[in-house]
Amino acid sequence: MTELSRYLSIAADPQHLGSYYMVAKHLGIHPNSVYRARDKGGLADKHCVEVAKLIEEHPLRVIAAKNADVAKDLETKTYWMELLSDSDLYYRK
Repeated sequence: MTELSRYLSIAADPQHLGSYYMVAKHLGIHPNSVYRARDKGGLADKHCVEVAKLIEEHPLRVIAAKNADVAKDLETKTYWMELLSDSDLYYRK
């Protein structure tokens, strides 16, 4: 399970949009792109921000999760994981 998949699962939860198909429709992208992002972590930053808004999470957390998933080396992955776990990131409406 990728880090980004946790956020996409929340967005696809019945409490929010109800399915990955509806997440894709909300983002204006093909459903396969959402499934690919769920499995491999690739999603455009602007779509990560939209997912964050939908689930009321700090946008940088979702972007950091995506970047940690696609990092090519351990140093880069560690950098994004540390940012992801930073307790100072919280969502403000």
